[in-house]
Amino acid sequence: MLEEGSSKLQSFTEKMEQQGLKISTEVLEVARIPTTERLTEHLNIGEGEEIIYSKRLRKVDGEPIALFENYICTMTGVTEKDDFSGSIFNLLEKKYGIKISGSEKVIEAGIARDEDAVQLGISSGDPVLIIRYTTFDSDNRQIEYAEGIYRADRYKYMVRLKR
Repeated sequence: MLEEGSSKLQSFTEKMEQQGLKISTEVLEVARIPTTERLTEHLNIGEGEEIIYSKRLRKVDGEPIALFENYICTMTGVTEKDDFSGSIFNLLEKKYGIKISGSEKVIEAGIARDEDAVQLGISSGDPVLIIRYTTFDSDNRQIEYAEGIYRADRYKYMVRLKR
């Protein structure tokens, strides 16, 4: 069972590599698309502005674990020609010099839709964890919104609280 639970903001790649696991990514789609009303709230940009969309299947030791859809503001410099096979955080920080300062996450239970189930190697209707997050730069601007669908049989999210 893979586990996430640090209070430090890390990319999926960083978290898995820290556990000594081999990460691979199958890039399913990359496009420049107009934003929708739903995405304008997460990215604080005008409806119809262009953003970079990517859909990626993340694997750990060759096994499908999560399906990610990332929406990245073009003001970051990211284009559809960039390499999306690794960490988006690494792309933003190393190639474009963007300092990532934080993220807001929402985690909820869900069930796998037909297409997602096929990609993840599970059955339609199986339980999944859905993690939605907005990433902020050092000027507190929303630069990325992402939705990850994780296999609930292989991934857990743990929160450590102190009093």
